[in-house]
Amino acid sequence: MLGTVATIAREEGLASLWKGIVPGLHRQCLYGGLRIGLYEPIKNLYVGDNFIGDAPLTTKILAGLTTGALAIAVANPTDLVKVRLQAEGKLPAGMPRRYSGALNAYSTIGSSNKLSELVLAIFDNPTNTFVPKKLIVTQELAKGW
Repeated sequence: MLGTVATIAREEGLASLWKGIVPGLHRQCLYGGLRIGLYEPIKNLYVGDNFIGDAPLTTKILAGLTTGALAIAVANPTDLVKVRLQAEGKLPAGMPRRYSGALNAYSTIGSSNKLSELVLAIFDNPTNTFVPKKLIVTQELAKGW
């Protein structure tokens, strides 16, 4: 990993290591906040208002999958912006930049005919949706022990 960091810094400059950090943080804040913040309300929605006691494991898993899918649907388009900004770091000197920053990239992609790219980015990586969900359910189970 350090070799990769050194190569990028040498070939593209030290500042290039931070290209894409803003949309990366956007994604993490959206994804983590929605995934964790919606888990309890979704779980309660599945078991109903009159439910007393601990929710069944299947309900917890379903709530984890649901909140993960919702969170990734909102957060995945930020990956498109991050990759675009990182790719601009590889442009030769003197080449015009398409975006002045993350917000400009969202705006440019969203207002152009490339809005479909942001929508398609929702379905970019299905493993992001389903693999990490076991973590929130595992944490839920561990709290009860």
